Amino acid sequence: MRNIQVLGSGPAARELEAAYQRLGATVERTPSLSPGSLETTGAGADTDMVVIGGAVDAATLDALKHSGVAVAPSTQACSVAFDRAALRRKATEELGLPTLAYEYAADLAGLEQAVATIGYPCVIKHGRTNVVLHDADAGMDLAGVPTPALVERYIEFDYEVTILTARSIDPATGELATWFCEPLGTHHDAGGGLVEVWQPASISEAAMGSARSIAARITSALDCLGLFAIELFMDGEEVYFSQAHPVLGWDGMLTSLTQRRDQFELFARASLGLPIDVTLTTPGACQFITLPEGVTVQALARALAVEETSVEVLGTADGDVVVRSSAETVDEARQRAAQAVQALKNSPPI
Repeated sequence: MRNIQVLGSGPAARELEAAYQRLGATVERTPSLSPGSLETTGAGADTDMVVIGGAVDAATLDALKHSGVAVAPSTQACSVAFDRAALRRKATEELGLPTLAYEYAADLAGLEQAVATIGYPCVIKHGRTNVVLHDADAGMDLAGVPTPALVERYIEFDYEVTILTARSIDPATGELATWFCEPLGTHHDAGGGLVEVWQPASISEAAMGSARSIAARITSALDCLGLFAIELFMDGEEVYFSQAHPVLGWDGMLTSLTQRRDQFELFARASLGLPIDVTLTTPGACQFITLPEGVTVQALARALAVEETSVEVLGTADGDVVVRSSAETVDEARQRAAQAVQALKNSPPI
């Protein structure tokens, strides 16, 4: 089995490390990889593949590209997906995917012009941070808004979904194929932070067909093995492409409860060209909260007393916690997760 180096120090990187180990790989996880150290991972070195398990900068991507070592997801896919403007151009101009009107802003002057062009309401997107501007915000000083950014027309859509889309080798044909997990419904706060996820999201047959078509086309264009989180806006039967993430995020963390193979094992399998299983085993929901001062054992006991519920402290500097619940229905799972979160929030500091 291969020798694999996972880049990253967060929860996703740790889970990826474990997923590859369960498949028999020898894994080393490092917080980052300086360009100079890549000389030891090129042709003839011990490392067979570098796995990107968190955010990396352009210099590291470029160094990986020229190192001669296999990279998952590919540096080409990351270069496009990490660049909102490049990804949106590929989606709209090359693939003709349905998207909301947008403008790209490289700096403050460009940001002001983009907002004027798109009009109100609009949303400014930088990384995974969103700033929504309404008519009442006209004339607001944008100096504190980070750039480069994408300015997009804002609509009161019905809901957001994420389609986890795997690209691997079909053992029946030996050819590259695509698999879709059941859709994840997502809820974000005003700043774009992920608050709640549930699976499966209720989507009409027509909308599901459109969503999977969009996911298949954008992942095919990114052209690499792996697992992609495809974010979509749902407005009635209309489906709009929003974002594609080749590096795993928190929205798929629910799959450790709801699917036979979670997002981390699916990523590991796909990157190695192994068979894929996207079977949903139970409806479920999760919520994310931040508890920087920790939680009492009593509050943890109250949260864990909620039926079919687990609490996981993610080990981040901010004290992020994910609460997962399963049930016979998605609605019941969401209620259980909310009940457990309330128990944690009501706890006094340690």
